Amino acid sequence: MAAQHQNTSGFCQASKNRIQANVVVVPTANSEQFQRFCELNKGSCLLLYRSKPGDTTAGNLTRDTDIRTLLPSYFVLKNGQKDSRVEDLKEFPWDDMVTFYIGPTSCHIEKELLAAEIPVQSAEKKRAASQYKTNIQCEEAGPFSCPLVVCMYPIPKQLLDRTLTVTSRLEALHGVPIHIGDPSVIGIKDINRPDYGDPSDMDGSVPVFWASSLTSHLAVKSAGEYLLLFRFCSGVVSRSKERTLIILLLQ
Repeated sequence: MAAQHQNTSGFCQASKNRIQANVVVVPTANSEQFQRFCELNKGSCLLLYRSKPGDTTAGNLTRDTDIRTLLPSYFVLKNGQKDSRVEDLKEFPWDDMVTFYIGPTSCHIEKELLAAEIPVQSAEKKRAASQYKTNIQCEEAGPFSCPLVVCMYPIPKQLLDRTLTVTSRLEALHGVPIHIGDPSVIGIKDINRPDYGDPSDMDGSVPVFWASSLTSHLAVKSAGEYLLLFRFCSGVVSRSKERTLIILLLQ
């Protein structure tokens, strides 16, 4: 049966003590370089867990899971285009694969802001957070090279100080914003046209930007020889299993 979907905004608010993660799978031969990329860019690619080759579990992050069958359905993309939808990943060779679980996602920012009574437009309007590619280049590791991706939340000017105080507690996750104000400074030409997610209504608010773990997807895409990339469907989450992944076939 096909999975039902809903917007992921608000998922973390309803899920205490959970960390939403992106998942990247690379061949063993490339795993050390990808781990190095994560270590060099931990603000956007915080490594939560790295599996052993062929391991389908997520260690102590979850219990009794198999990433190949965890979800009700998976989208398969070839050359960046949706090709098919499958119910599991067992047909894909796994013995030589290493799985990386990377955090955090933008919903953790939403959770802290809402707890501090700071309005979060994406949560209120059931939208996916606006995310953008920037002109900030990540530290390279082998063939992994890409610009930083950021998520943006419009914050009322009078609440900026509170926002900085609240998110400074997230040092182990996102931490404080990487930029506040003029988006052109970090290479964003049109704030109304995000690269990922939905547009935000600024309504006189100040744009505040945090590093995003979607950076890891760009890193893998930049190294076109790699086999698989698993990630969340942009802005959707499966009701029955709480997560939906996309498979991107890069060869």
